[in-house]
Amino acid sequence: MKSKLNINHINRWFAFFISIHVFFWTLLPSVFRYNLPMDALEGAIWGRHFSLGYDKNPFMNGWLTGLAVHVSGTQGWTIYLLGQLSVAVCFIALYHFARKLTSPTYAFIAVFLLAFMTSYNLDAIDFDDNVLELALWMLTILFFYSAVFDQKIRDWIYAGIFAGLSVMTKYYAAVLFLPMFLFLLMHSRKTFSQAGLYLAVGVATLISLPHFIWLFYHDFVTIHYAFGRVNDGHLTVWSHFLYPYKFVMPYLETCILPLLLFGSLYLGKKTWILRSSGGVTRAQWQFLLWMGFGPFVITVLLSLIFGWVLNAGWGQPLLTLWPLMLVIAWQPVVTPQRFYRFVAIGFFLLIVFWVGYAVSMWRAGDSSSAHYPGQKMAAGVTALWHQKYHTKLSYVMGLRFEAGNVAFYSEDKPQVYIDADSVKSFWINQKDLKRKGAVFVWDVERENFSGEMHARFPQLIDQPQQKFCYYKSDCASPVKLGIAFLPPRP
Repeated sequence: MKSKLNINHINRWFAFFISIHVFFWTLLPSVFRYNLPMDALEGAIWGRHFSLGYDKNPFMNGWLTGLAVHVSGTQGWTIYLLGQLSVAVCFIALYHFARKLTSPTYAFIAVFLLAFMTSYNLDAIDFDDNVLELALWMLTILFFYSAVFDQKIRDWIYAGIFAGLSVMTKYYAAVLFLPMFLFLLMHSRKTFSQAGLYLAVGVATLISLPHFIWLFYHDFVTIHYAFGRVNDGHLTVWSHFLYPYKFVMPYLETCILPLLLFGSLYLGKKTWILRSSGGVTRAQWQFLLWMGFGPFVITVLLSLIFGWVLNAGWGQPLLTLWPLMLVIAWQPVVTPQRFYRFVAIGFFLLIVFWVGYAVSMWRAGDSSSAHYPGQKMAAGVTALWHQKYHTKLSYVMGLRFEAGNVAFYSEDKPQVYIDADSVKSFWINQKDLKRKGAVFVWDVERENFSGEMHARFPQLIDQPQQKFCYYKSDCASPVKLGIAFLPPRP
């Protein structure tokens, strides 16, 4: 590669890029969003209750979101920061991994391209298990690579730690472990005779074991949830093709902009030279293929074989290695002129992203959850409760978005009884709830299970329906909130 760019120069560009990426993608939603996204609210509900698992996922997301809320309260900026820190850790881990295979310039280009995939910018605003997995997934790959190729005990321990934490973030991490095993089986069988591998498995098991013990005492709630989500109950022959197609297409679409940006490196003198290895060894290239394509192919095959419904967001870390594989395979000749042109175009696109996001949030009105009147709802419901009972609001029942908004923004910080379901909300003390009372809330235009709730709680007293306008809207489509009180007992 013909380039006079030195490593210190590239490292400074990398540090600058990471810094502004985290800063702006944290600042913009903190300024322009009036309400937390759904998944972040859900994490805040879980995070108030220290547990080894929750109704949808293991504990990592809930613990970290709870910590963020403890730091900043209802401000929300720490939750947005968590998402961007996860992206930043992913980028840093990818950069260090790429440096083990290729030049600093190629490593920077690979990371820079990744930043233009929506999984690593817009999608990371809503901090959840998928966003957290970005960091842990890449850290697992980084230390697994070092462990396999260097066979150092320290690397095996770190690989085990991050593998365990990945599982405790989302069970989906298992689709990464199978390619790891297959790579060892086909390209590094000697590793099976090394103690480090079994130490890593032991460490990951120790981290995960408390959660799996917890499952036995909580009706395997996360397992039931996972299989419930992938089976929609309407399986047909076409499901085996339609669902994989719907999963794959968003990922292919998100590759378009990075590919166009990559093409800017070829403006001017043509150097379209495709090489199979790009300077890496055969073993390294095989590692890249297994880790880069393996989880994606396995996910699609599972949907193809079983007809599973897949949400594209579940595979958020799947494309992490794709830009690196592209750069190593094509090996563009990066002169200083081409590098600066590439960076200039990239930063121009980032500025367009940031301005476009700010404008879209400013003009969104009632079309975006960013302007959802969660704070107004919480204040209104809490004031109505205080006016009627002159006591603290301790519990709120309902779907996790409406009830979660009331709980998060209310000055009383009530506990959320999700769907009035004791399995989903195992932290609820039924006797205490009946003694202190609760408020039941629901969006009357989205669902109506008031009758069911009245059957379960005959003491419920319906309140006048309340209307809450979205922020920065003309109130043409307000939230119509149904409210019922379960009176406190003396």
